[in-house]
Amino acid sequence: AARAVANGEDAGRAAAQKYFAANIPADFYSATPSLGAVNFANDSFGNISIDISATAQVPTVFLPLIGLDTFN
Repeated sequence: AARAVANGEDAGRAAAQKYFAANIPADFYSATPSLGAVNFANDSFGNISIDISATAQVPTVFLPLIGLDTFN
């Protein structure tokens, strides 16, 4: 994503989405992962920082015993 930012933040976001999808597929451990915000920041030296957030709803194994089917 960092190299793609040279072509604009939209290109950086697209690269982050592609990387996320390649490393955490939609059916990963029966979870439903979702890429959240992708933010960019520049420091005083011109270095780019990329902050990425993601969430996933993951089915539980033992929690249904106490009435919890999912855990966020």
